[in-house]
Amino acid sequence: TRCGLDNGTVVTVGTVVSTVIGVGRFLGQETKDLKGKVEKVENKMDSMSEKLEKKMEKVENKMDSMSEKLEEKMDEKIGAANEKLLAKVKVLLEQDGAKRDKAW
Repeated sequence: TRCGLDNGTVVTVGTVVSTVIGVGRFLGQETKDLKGKVEKVENKMDSMSEKLEKKMEKVENKMDSMSEKLEEKMDEKIGAANEKLLAKVKVLLEQDGAKRDKAW
């Protein structure tokens, strides 16, 4: 069957069907292409996410290591300060003991 359009063009059903099929194929291919692109983007995002997680782990490990080192240094400094303080107290006690001995 044939159909006449307003502008005088005559179109057959076969032409319409083949055009619809062609458009459908084109859209199907475009959909496949878009799905492929979306998958690539998703894969890149997953990869970037994994890399970021690994970097965050490294940063956390470094922070833990630095924290441990800082604690060790603080313990050493506190220990040294305590030793100095004890030495001063010992000297003061000895001086006090010597003063008491003289008083007797």
